[in-house]
Amino acid sequence: MQQKYKHPFFSLVVIILTLLLTNCSSSDDSPEIDDKGSNPDQEEVVDEPQEEEEDNNEEGDGTPNAYEYITQTEDYHMLSEALNKVDASLTELLSGEIMITFFAPTDMAFSDFLESIDGYDSLDDFDDASEIELLQAILQYHLLRGNALFSEDFLNDDYLSSEHGEEIKVKVGESIYLETASHQSIELIDLGSEVANGVVYGVNEILWPTSVRDVFFPKPTLKEIIVDNEDLQMFEEAMMKADLFNLVEGEEALTIFAPNNQAVELLFDILGDPYDDFDDFQNFFELQVLNDILLGHFTNQRLLSTDFKEGVVETLLTNDSIQLVKEGEDFAIKDASEIRAYFNIKDVEAKNGVVHIIDKILLPQKVLQFVE
Repeated sequence: MQQKYKHPFFSLVVIILTLLLTNCSSSDDSPEIDDKGSNPDQEEVVDEPQEEEEDNNEEGDGTPNAYEYITQTEDYHMLSEALNKVDASLTELLSGEIMITFFAPTDMAFSDFLESIDGYDSLDDFDDASEIELLQAILQYHLLRGNALFSEDFLNDDYLSSEHGEEIKVKVGESIYLETASHQSIELIDLGSEVANGVVYGVNEILWPTSVRDVFFPKPTLKEIIVDNEDLQMFEEAMMKADLFNLVEGEEALTIFAPNNQAVELLFDILGDPYDDFDDFQNFFELQVLNDILLGHFTNQRLLSTDFKEGVVETLLTNDSIQLVKEGEDFAIKDASEIRAYFNIKDVEAKNGVVHIIDKILLPQKVLQFVE
């Protein structure tokens, strides 16, 4: 049988029609696309903003530390200048996390301080290493480390340990006073300003540690105190007559209860004729009595008034003693007589001891018969 011939054009038409029908069927199931190329039925995905990272550095409450408070306060310009001159360790303490109490000298305190020492017109005159060390020692004496003492925390007669090492004694009354090792009594001029690392008090005087005071104001010797004090002129004459000045020229620490001129004159009144002055002590016995009387005014220890307590004090005279007795808030001295001696001036410090000026000659038991 003869096959029919199919024209190629016919096959091409069939293929095109098949493709068109298939494409229409697929388009019915496809989502519509808007003219912007997006699918309105598709759920819109919104990019959420990322949360900002929290600042790891917590902001403080705005309270300055002690160093910041000092540098920001009008009356502490010279203190700021002094802190910038000394070793940075002090500034680090004032600006660190350790709790502190600081007695801050005002500009007035520094001005008076500079006026009191020769050759220092400003803090710029502290220009060599040794002078800067002295300035640092002064500032350290104003600083208490490890505790913030508010005004209600101060206790009367309490001792505070300073960064310098020397102690400060507290006196609490209507005001709060600081008694220094150099025998100053300095009032706190305010109730304290709380800072981030403690509390700062203002003071209108520089607190002197003794180590610094002794550099700027060298102490005299016991002999110099006796010779230079007009009220001890007759005591000086007695020392010369008895040849006892060698006692006060050495380095051994002594305390002298030195009778003033009026006390010596009273002794001559008691002795009567022929004793009008020390030239009348001529023979061996008289000179021995004078020697014994004078030795009864010395004790071989440095005894400041802050060290006084009731009881016996041995003197340089063999087998002799005096007694400190309390009378009210003060002390008196009891010797072998019935009359007590009272203090006119206390705590005149020397390189080799201390002098207290009293209003009576101290009489040991062994010379009472001579006096009477």
